[in-house]
Amino acid sequence: MTPIKEVKVEPFTRQYPHVSEVQDPPTQQSVRLLWDRVHDLEGRLQAAEATITTLVAGHNTNETAVAAAAKQAKAALALTQHPGEPTGSATGPPTSPDLPGGGDGGAGGVGCSAAGATGHDTGGLLNAIRAGQIVCGTGNEFSALKNPTTTAAQRAANQTELLLRMIWHLQLAGFTAGRQRNPSGAISGDKLCVVVDSVLRVYDCFPGVDFTVPLTTQMNETAPAQLVEDAGIPD
Repeated sequence: MTPIKEVKVEPFTRQYPHVSEVQDPPTQQSVRLLWDRVHDLEGRLQAAEATITTLVAGHNTNETAVAAAAKQAKAALALTQHPGEPTGSATGPPTSPDLPGGGDGGAGGVGCSAAGATGHDTGGLLNAIRAGQIVCGTGNEFSALKNPTTTAAQRAANQTELLLRMIWHLQLAGFTAGRQRNPSGAISGDKLCVVVDSVLRVYDCFPGVDFTVPLTTQMNETAPAQLVEDAGIPD
């Protein structure tokens, strides 16, 4: 879909009912100025409503495309599996009895692949695809936090900040999200918890790369999920 542009305010014929009937010149001028203000606001309102209509249509188109991509991904994953054997696909997380409901079927990863330039969107379903878009979109929005660093400590600090920003963006979008407590009891520095389709899931958001190379984002589901409340870091 082509980039959505803001609808411009279109000029229209302005009417000034009963203004000419006002006998006092200063009062007549004041009334006319009030009508001009009403006309300005009407023009802006019409342009804003047209822009909103365009945004809704664009979002719905995007939602349909992402859902279709998820369906195709699940079908491709199914073709690589054999009864009684684990998946042979290396493109996404396998369906596993260790994951809630067998896992999200790779939907979080599909959303991550379709992420935009920011962690903000125009709304939608509280599903794994949208969560993936927001998580990896936040990574794109704060790309400086993914740059190579001179120390492992700085990489860890940047990674934690980015994780907390992801959590905040998920919460802003309406998701229940927070940090992950690992089975060891430690709070994870690369995983977050989020409720998608009414199921609490935990995702590994960063691969283990050396601090001297750029960091990338991902949505690889793991288990078990144990949510730790955290407000995250806002914009």
